[in-house]
Amino acid sequence: WNNPAIGSHPFGYTAEIKTHNQRMEVRRKIPFPINPTALAGFEEYLQPTTTIDSTHSTIVAKAAELVEGEDDLFKAVFNLANWVDTNVKYDLTTLTAETSQKASWVLENKEGVCDEMTSLFVAMARAVGIPARFVSGISYTTSDLFSEPWQPHGWAEVYFPEVGWVSFDITFGEYGYIDVTHIKLRDGFDPQDAATRYEWFAHEVDLRAQELSLQTEVRRRGNLVQEELGLEQELLAPEINFGSYNLITGILKNKADYYAAATLRLAVPPEVEIVGRDKRTILLSPGEVKETIWIIKVRDTLDPDFIYTFPVLIWSEKNTSVQDSFKAQAGKPFYSEEEIEQFNVKVEEKSYSRKI
Repeated sequence: WNNPAIGSHPFGYTAEIKTHNQRMEVRRKIPFPINPTALAGFEEYLQPTTTIDSTHSTIVAKAAELVEGEDDLFKAVFNLANWVDTNVKYDLTTLTAETSQKASWVLENKEGVCDEMTSLFVAMARAVGIPARFVSGISYTTSDLFSEPWQPHGWAEVYFPEVGWVSFDITFGEYGYIDVTHIKLRDGFDPQDAATRYEWFAHEVDLRAQELSLQTEVRRRGNLVQEELGLEQELLAPEINFGSYNLITGILKNKADYYAAATLRLAVPPEVEIVGRDKRTILLSPGEVKETIWIIKVRDTLDPDFIYTFPVLIWSEKNTSVQDSFKAQAGKPFYSEEEIEQFNVKVEEKSYSRKI
């Protein structure tokens, strides 16, 4: 400002940003551990920082356990990401006004926000010799935890030799890519590095930095990108008795010529209980087919004079979905949890082979 009046002067700027739905495609198996010659120039992304304390003994031990026996870099990174997503609870109360918690604290307490979950993931990657960095930016969310959909956000990028920096957003369940609502501001070694820096030259001026006020508006939309994953569903029993268990199988096929991961969720009516987590994240190599299993139970408090038809929906983070239904009625077959467990062979780590 030239010759400003005495008083407060808020400042900011407006920008129009165009994002593209692009991903760094990993089309072939990259050996793990990474050959040291392929890490030349990326050594700094293997070093610990104040928040990403990747040399902490508990982080080194857990990361080594999760990648033990893996010789495929994408699968090793996926194991780390999926463990953090499955075992660390998203909790806004852990975020302080000063700084994010250290990665070792997140591992010990099993809770954190996006910055802290990402810090743990990056720390684990660095602990086993995989270059990784922290990304600060803005993203869109439909979570009811926030009053506004556009929020500051943190995610990670992992270096794959001969490919480049591949995005992993643990909080959103996006492994190997990010959606177009992610607006990257900066990347760095530690989340405590500021995403925005102010510099000023003045005389007798008191500048007080406050939290960023983000006001984001979508101006234009592009075309929908075709889903690279095919999804099918199978039910063990189309008719069961009240109080009986049932088995839902989701069959996932990767139609792309690159590694792809999908986060699947199961939706059922309140009269049906899901045993365990409703959320599954599955990694598929190019052209691979896998299946995942959910065990459900119909409540035994329903009216025996009625026939109930229950819809069952499996959907992905990209909103691809398949739906089926089954009936619950008195006198129909009853399956105990033990009988259903016999079918649950945990085939997530095996290729789909039931039709051979």
